[in-house]
Amino acid sequence: MNENDKRRIQDIMELAAELAEYVKQGRERFDSELSQVRAVERVIELIGESASAISRETQATILDVDWEGLIGLRVMLAHNYQRIKRSQLWIAATVDVPALVQSLKGFF
Repeated sequence: MNENDKRRIQDIMELAAELAEYVKQGRERFDSELSQVRAVERVIELIGESASAISRETQATILDVDWEGLIGLRVMLAHNYQRIKRSQLWIAATVDVPALVQSLKGFF
């Protein structure tokens, strides 16, 4: 794994920790405050951007990550944000990103 990939994985881990701070306040707050939704959207978008900068060679060594889906979510958030449902964001933030963290823990 090259140094750029290590840095990007570290970025993902740091962003995931930031995301955890937003969602720990609960679904009710998330649903009731647009600023929470926008913050979660942005952090997930940044995670996807970092993932897209990881080399295909490194991606191929971490098999339990859906790299294409993760990067695709970033594209969707960046270009079609009005079509993302809050429930989808909540699942990404509370299920998908924590699973991503577990998959990446051994790689830096």
